[in-house]
Amino acid sequence: MTYDHAYSEHYANKADKKLRRCRRWVNRVKKFVCAGRWLDVGCSIGLVVMAANEAGFEGHGVDVEGWGVAYARNQLGLSNIQQGFLEDQKYPDGYFSVISLYDVIEHVPDLNLLVKELKRILAADGIIDIITPDIKHWRVPRNLSSWGEIKPSEHLYYFSKHTLSRLLGKHGLRIMQTRFHFKPSLRVYAGHIA
Repeated sequence: MTYDHAYSEHYANKADKKLRRCRRWVNRVKKFVCAGRWLDVGCSIGLVVMAANEAGFEGHGVDVEGWGVAYARNQLGLSNIQQGFLEDQKYPDGYFSVISLYDVIEHVPDLNLLVKELKRILAADGIIDIITPDIKHWRVPRNLSSWGEIKPSEHLYYFSKHTLSRLLGKHGLRIMQTRFHFKPSLRVYAGHIA
């Protein structure tokens, strides 16, 4: 597994810088949803969960890597952190007002299973915030082998706005807004198809 103890520990060593970034992400979501339960899928050491709690949400997180989950619980005092895959957590229908997937969706083996579960647990007026590398971004080199995001052992999928929209639409979700970013990443807010 690529995201092991060493990866999580490296992330923890940069916690202050990463927490500032997480707070910015949470504040951007507040233009759509200001309160409720927030789930961070692939939460690592729980910094998005912490930022969500600080902003008045009830933060939750799930991650497959045990060291990061233990760090979130024991060092940061975050009690709503679960280890394992999202679909194994059995959250209630419509439970979360916000679900975030920051640099996660490209790693997931079964995209359809993931997105089906996201739809099920998202509140009727909820928002999903996704960040993933954008293979169609104008800054991606024509020779993809020179793009730093080509990581065959880590990234199982590469999305454009079109392909992500098709995946979400297949499960009754839609992209509501795309955020421009100079870095070649796709940053979207998604929600239920009305």
